[in-house]
Amino acid sequence: MILSWLKAARLPSQSYILTPLVLGLSIAQAQGGNLKFEILICLAIYSLCLQLYIIFANDYADQETDALNETFTLFSGGSRVLVTGERNPKEIRNAALLSMSLCIALSLYFSLASQSFLPFVLTILSLLLLFFYSYAPVKLSYRGGGEFLQMLGVGLVLPYYSFFLCQGNSYPWELLFVLLPLNLSCGIATSLPDQPSDKISNKKTIAVSFGPLAAKLILMFCEVVSLVSIYILFPAVSQTLLLGHILLFAIIALQLLCSNGIPGKLRLSVFVFLSILFNLSVQVWLILFFFQVT
Repeated sequence: MILSWLKAARLPSQSYILTPLVLGLSIAQAQGGNLKFEILICLAIYSLCLQLYIIFANDYADQETDALNETFTLFSGGSRVLVTGERNPKEIRNAALLSMSLCIALSLYFSLASQSFLPFVLTILSLLLLFFYSYAPVKLSYRGGGEFLQMLGVGLVLPYYSFFLCQGNSYPWELLFVLLPLNLSCGIATSLPDQPSDKISNKKTIAVSFGPLAAKLILMFCEVVSLVSIYILFPAVSQTLLLGHILLFAIIALQLLCSNGIPGKLRLSVFVFLSILFNLSVQVWLILFFFQVT
C-alpha cells in the first residue's frame, strides 16, 4: 500500500515545484530579505502539498487518456496507479482534495504572517491553473494552451510567491524573459512521449497540434531564447560558472542528436530528460548566482 502511494506521488516531480520556489528565495536573500525558519519549513511543506495536488488531480482527470497510453515514460503519462488498479479513483480524488486543503490552510498562515492577502490569492491562482488545465469547462490541455498554464505556474507564480514571503525588495520582472520560455519548453517536452494517446483523446497539445518535430523545434527555440535572455539581461550571471555555460550548450547539442526520437523509444526519453535537465540547470545556475550575492 505504501509503495503504491509513493508511486502515485511521483516524488521526483517535486523538483518542478521546489526549484522555482528556491529561486524566489535566492532572489529575496540577495536583496536582504528576511528568510524566517518557520516560513521556510512551511514553504517546503507547501511545495510538497502543491505537487501532490497537481499529480493526484491530474491523474484523476486523465485516467481515460492514461489508459490508452502505451508510450508513457518516467517523465510523462501519469503515475499509472489508476491504470494498473493499484489505487482506485475515489482514493486519488480524496488525496487531491486533501492536498488542496492543506495548500489553502498554509496560504492562510502565510497571509497572516505577511499581513497580506497575496499569498492566499496566489495559492488559489495556482490551484486554478491545474483546474483550468485538466477539468471542464475550460480543460485547456484538451482545447489547446495547457503548456502555457504550466509556464505561468512555475515560471511566474511560484518564484514570486517565495520571493514575496521572504520580503524581497524588488522582484526582477525581466527574469520572466528567462523563466517563461524556459518552462514552456519543459511543458512541451513532457508531452512529447504522450503524443499518440493524446492525439487519440483529441488533446490539443503543441505536439499534437503541430506535430512532434515542430514541437521539438519550438521547444529548443524557447531554450535558446531563455539562454540568450540571461546573456542580455543578466550579464553578471553569464559571467559566472564556466561549467554552467558548457553544460547548457552540451545539452542543446545532445538534444539535436536525439531530435529524431519517437514515442516509445529510448532516444525520445533521452531528449525529454535533457530538456528537463536544461530547465533545472538554468534555474540552479540562477539560484547559485543570487545566493552568492551579498
